[in-house]
Amino acid sequence: MRAPNLPGGPRRSAVLLVGLALAVAACGPGGSPGAPARSAPGGSPSAGSGPGSVPGGPGRSGAPSSRAGGGGAEEPMPATVTLADSGRTFSMRVGQDFTLALGELAWSIHQADPGILAPLPSPLVPGQQGIYQAVRPGQTGLRGSGRPVCGPGQACPMFIVAFRITADVTG
Repeated sequence: MRAPNLPGGPRRSAVLLVGLALAVAACGPGGSPGAPARSAPGGSPSAGSGPGSVPGGPGRSGAPSSRAGGGGAEEPMPATVTLADSGRTFSMRVGQDFTLALGELAWSIHQADPGILAPLPSPLVPGQQGIYQAVRPGQTGLRGSGRPVCGPGQACPMFIVAFRITADVTG
């Protein structure tokens, strides 16, 4: 069985197919030029690309890093954790705190064990999602998903940005 050709013959079909492939490639992983990567089912950025990945940045590949699984080195918790830190494992001591500043999307943040990191009540500036303090030893994950903020009657882009870190707290 032969595949049908578009009007104009097989040459035109091939040219249109190549043009379509180039247009899709130019759009990148997000579906439109400059769009962030969409999350794959399960909440992680698709194909290791997007805002959680920073090509060429040491330890910032977006790949998971933990003692048990990824073989990546644990790093001291920075004073401010950003989207570029997604996928990393940080060490911190009880009493130490950090600011979570992921940007100005509508973020939903969840902890694996809320008894290890406590959100501190404090005023936040736009782009910050919270200030967290280590309150007891243990290991916990902090995950988030960010969506665009759109007003009524406004066209709204359809994407979700995924974020996750692991905090290893010692006494």
